[in-house]
Amino acid sequence: MDGSPERAENIKEYNFDFGRQLVRRGYVVVAPCFTPFGRRLDSPDAYGGNDACAVSFVRMQLLGKNLMTENLRDALWAFEFLSRQTGVDSARIGCVGLSYGGRMAMLASAVETRIRVAVISGGLNVLQERIGDRYSCGAQVIPGLLEHGDVPEIAGLIAPRPAVWEVGQRDGLMV
Repeated sequence: MDGSPERAENIKEYNFDFGRQLVRRGYVVVAPCFTPFGRRLDSPDAYGGNDACAVSFVRMQLLGKNLMTENLRDALWAFEFLSRQTGVDSARIGCVGLSYGGRMAMLASAVETRIRVAVISGGLNVLQERIGDRYSCGAQVIPGLLEHGDVPEIAGLIAPRPAVWEVGQRDGLMV
């Protein structure tokens, strides 16, 4: 969303407009809006200066829900919507995302085998790294995951389908 000149410049500088770029190359794109981002972001004042992801995670937990699960559901609904459109070859659908969107692209591609290729930008860092740091986007917390594995185990579920991971060590959240 580039509603301001500063945001538009930020998107251009960091190449954040994956959806637009794909459309310009002739692809059909669906872009789900996840909580707490875009139109699903409350007024910044609603968080009292705190991280919207962390606050949303806690609020969802209090309601007996998991923020990551709710957003994954929305990603899978978006996939299903796109796959049912006339003129869309449902056997040729990929999933692309940046940062939190990269994490969602990884998760959606891991559980939905009809997604034929994944491009994941950012989101490569493992959750074990986040335990020792003060910052940890609450939107990316999967309760109980570390009892069974971490991001590499989830990412491995995409195989043998093609997946491209970008950013890696240049990811600002990598330890």
